[in-house]
Amino acid sequence: MPQILLLAAGKSSRTWPISEKIFFEIGGKTIFERQIETILAAKIQKIVVVGNAENIEKIKVLSKKFSADFNFAVQKNLDDGIAGGILAAEKKIDDKKPVFVACSNDIVEKSAFEMPQIAAKKSNSEIFLVGKKVENYFPGGYLKLFRGKNGENKNRIQKIVEKPKIGEEPSDLVTLLIHFWKNPKMLFSALKSRKQNENYEEILQKCFDHGVLAEVVKYDDFWSAIKYPWHFLAVGKHFLEKISKTEIHPTAKIGKMASIGDRVVIGKNAKILDGAVIAGPSFIGEKVVVGNGALVRESAVEKNSVVGHGTEIARSFLQKNCWTHQNFVGDSVFAENVSLGAGTRTGNLRLEEGEILSEIKEQKISSNLKKMGTFCGKNVRVGVNTSFMPGVKIGAGTFLGAGLIIDRDIPENRFVKGIFKLSERENKFLVKKRKNF
Repeated sequence: MPQILLLAAGKSSRTWPISEKIFFEIGGKTIFERQIETILAAKIQKIVVVGNAENIEKIKVLSKKFSADFNFAVQKNLDDGIAGGILAAEKKIDDKKPVFVACSNDIVEKSAFEMPQIAAKKSNSEIFLVGKKVENYFPGGYLKLFRGKNGENKNRIQKIVEKPKIGEEPSDLVTLLIHFWKNPKMLFSALKSRKQNENYEEILQKCFDHGVLAEVVKYDDFWSAIKYPWHFLAVGKHFLEKISKTEIHPTAKIGKMASIGDRVVIGKNAKILDGAVIAGPSFIGEKVVVGNGALVRESAVEKNSVVGHGTEIARSFLQKNCWTHQNFVGDSVFAENVSLGAGTRTGNLRLEEGEILSEIKEQKISSNLKKMGTFCGKNVRVGVNTSFMPGVKIGAGTFLGAGLIIDRDIPENRFVKGIFKLSERENKFLVKKRKNF
């Protein structure tokens, strides 16, 4: 049986303001837990997780929930990237068994781990890369394949082209970081022989150039890399779609006038008050309160959160301890402990209904989405009647005053308020007695 080296040490800078993406919860489970479930479903029992100094202890705690052969390693220098992460785990890997190198942020179905094993039994190739056909541009590595006579070697990889310009992609196949090596000794030998500053992709290319046979395994099931904050929307939807039936915990309290739809999960000690509507697929976590006249649809609201009176939560994902009251939250992602004042709204659609752009590291990037709301980091507070333009991001610890229109990203730990000037003069209008109509 193969083993897997799961890389979980990387920084989450591009998903700002949502940090620690492997610990983001969807339906009461973290991304990390869901990844382990997928790996175990593919019958891979030996799992080596590479974390960093800040997250490794939390990873160990979550791993105790599973019956598997876990080992752990710490990548000390994160600037060494994938190559450094792999080398950090060398002593934990059995060099006599084939190994997967996988990223904890590539969300896939179990077939992504099953198909390379099947292909390896039928081929003399040494390395197998999972490739996914994409319709929209993705800033990743594109595969250039050999084109032999009569279609021979049609899956053999010639080159990985990293982040080509739009329109210059060598194919429509993006490589996922799910790489299957028959011989771990070859992997570690190649990495140890690298020159200074050479990355993992460059080492792979050297292997290709020196005649090591590598082929693509074409994968057609769900895939989403969590690279940008809006990818949590796609991943969240994917896991909500796995809810097959309505399940209400026996300790949950459901009002007689509440409406619970199909494919809804309601957790322990949750309260759904009269007039509330929960439309599936949706997840309502432990001790969550959904108030009178509230609507939750195609969303996940995690533990100890409150969906207050008259609030609508649509296609959104709220982490623990979030509070809302008479709000609209659409196509949005909130980290823990976010509170919205009454009347606050998240805009999620441009007036001309075009694709929504977002600024990532001083570059405007298309989300390829026409509906996208607000992304809030931890411990954000928003005053009453504030509005967000589509795609805005709010950094952790920031407080936003009342009556604002937020049309740009706001950094961490800011206090934002509007400057209003009131005019005052004598009232010369007479108060007239109202007539009954």
